[in-house]
Amino acid sequence: MSKENRVYEYSDVYNDDFAETKLERPSVPENYVYIRKGFFRRLFSWILYYLICIPILWIVGKIWVGTKVVNRKQVKKLKHTGYCIYSNHTHYLDAFVPQVFVSRPKRTNILGYVDALTIPVAKHIVKGIGLIPVDKDPKSLIKMTEAINHYLDEKEAILIFPEAHIWPYYNGVRPLKSGPFRYPALKHLPMLAICSVWRKVWYSKKPKQTIYVSEPFFYDDKLSEHENCDLYTKKTYDFYCETMAKHGSYQYIKYVKKDKDE
Repeated sequence: MSKENRVYEYSDVYNDDFAETKLERPSVPENYVYIRKGFFRRLFSWILYYLICIPILWIVGKIWVGTKVVNRKQVKKLKHTGYCIYSNHTHYLDAFVPQVFVSRPKRTNILGYVDALTIPVAKHIVKGIGLIPVDKDPKSLIKMTEAINHYLDEKEAILIFPEAHIWPYYNGVRPLKSGPFRYPALKHLPMLAICSVWRKVWYSKKPKQTIYVSEPFFYDDKLSEHENCDLYTKKTYDFYCETMAKHGSYQYIKYVKKDKDE
């Protein structure tokens, strides 16, 4: 069955994952360095990020997924502050494309699972470009939170996928939990939502990506941190729904919900 005729069945919209990499998901190594410290570590990371990864990933994004960005001018409003970027998750390149096409030149770190750390060469690359691994281990969660706060204080950006799991080429909007939106709320910082939609093109069977950028959402001092967290969640969800309704997204893979009795 060709991919464009493929049907994916799901039962849990929050936890089902259709990532096609089929990588292991181990625990975060105890010696994993969450925060870049030291002159040489920071220098190596800067060279890897700006001189190697950004140019290569720009080419990959343009050729492989045909990335276009709409309304990128909104990013300039956040030039002098740290902030979080919330993206829907419909392609495995989502972890890198926003850094290249949306938030550049601001350094952007990725909050994500540790799958890539199982690949011998790739693990060094994802470390260098700023992977903040997610793990259920309490010690790792503390280190993860410390890293997020550190980079936000350094006026860098954090890329977060509130849907948590990859649904390749999904052309709908999944419900969002408020938990991932607590990071900018607790720091009283702004956030940005980005939504990828997929457009059909004549020269390829696979659709190509267009990323729509929201206006920045700023912390409301009249509300509590918890209320701001909920507000960020709602604004992001509304932006995704409005973007999909206005611009549409080509159905390359069909997603069908299974009955609970099956």
